[in-house]
Amino acid sequence: MSETPEPFSSLPEIRKELRKERERSAQADPVSVYAIMDSSLSSFFYAFRSTLPPSRTQPIPLLEKKYDAFRKYIEETLRQGDTKNLAAIEFGGPGYRLFDGFTPNFFKQTLGVCLKYDQKNEPLNLTEEERHRVLIGNIFDESMYSDVRKLIKGKEVGLIISRMAGPLHDMTRNPRLLSVVMKAWYRLLTHSPSLMFVQFPQSEFLYVRIKKWQEYIQEEFGETMELQVGGDAFRLLKKEGAPIELPLIDNFENEEIFYGWC
Repeated sequence: MSETPEPFSSLPEIRKELRKERERSAQADPVSVYAIMDSSLSSFFYAFRSTLPPSRTQPIPLLEKKYDAFRKYIEETLRQGDTKNLAAIEFGGPGYRLFDGFTPNFFKQTLGVCLKYDQKNEPLNLTEEERHRVLIGNIFDESMYSDVRKLIKGKEVGLIISRMAGPLHDMTRNPRLLSVVMKAWYRLLTHSPSLMFVQFPQSEFLYVRIKKWQEYIQEEFGETMELQVGGDAFRLLKKEGAPIELPLIDNFENEEIFYGWC
């Protein structure tokens, strides 16, 4: 892992852009939208429902909690591998309400990463400090990812999830910056299989390119990866044998598109 360059250092020409984004996001006041940041699993279900496989979006029994389809898909998928050291990360929120919705002790380590954390909000059932941690950090700061690795040391990350109300809500809609963040998150996925759910800025420009990215993944890596786009979100399933680095289409890296996107 250490021999492979970090996604941030792979694009040194945009370090200035990363610095600007860090400074701007650090000035945001995420506590003012804490109810969104510390969303429940049910809330995440509605954000990512359209990215689930068709078999998971069938009519839900009246007596079954609506978010159970989301929880069951995640847990059943990750159970295809060894779950004894399973970890999960939410980028953009403290993660208490989100991870409280899963089967108790399914994840051996959970982590919420956010710019600020209002500690007046009491945790729900996740009261074991060592099992759930909140890291105050900026997703545009490469040193933060070293802190993440330290906190999940010895665990295998099987789930990364992020909504735009969190870390990318005020992003400058820069596809190259978005690609750097996605690469960094993808590299944290060490469990096989693993899942990444990401909500991206609402933009027809970006949606079209992510749909092309979906086609590219299906054509080139269909046996080891699965990418499903739904609305302003996507689900990425990383299977055994998937590429070490996240494969992206040129539209995410092209300088002309990078400067022309607004």
